[in-house]
Amino acid sequence: MGLERRASSSPARQEQKAAVVAIMADRMLPVEALLQRLKQAEEACAEAFVDENDYTVLSWDDLSWECELLKLSLSRRVAVIENQVHPSPA
Repeated sequence: MGLERRASSSPARQEQKAAVVAIMADRMLPVEALLQRLKQAEEACAEAFVDENDYTVLSWDDLSWECELLKLSLSRRVAVIENQVHPSPA
């Protein structure tokens, strides 16, 4: 194992990665709140028979799906880091 590989897998480095991923996960909360506002806006547009959006081609469903993928990716990353920091006994 090379020096670079050993340094990147050190417990301190893994703890740092875990902290960064936790911060990213915390930042998802405001995004989820914004998505709810976007859903309401999309519903209001539908009620007003507004079909076109000149600003984006993405719907609330698209953005919500992408958000769920990101949350899943973050949770998987947390699990990988946790397993590296605290490996289960063999």
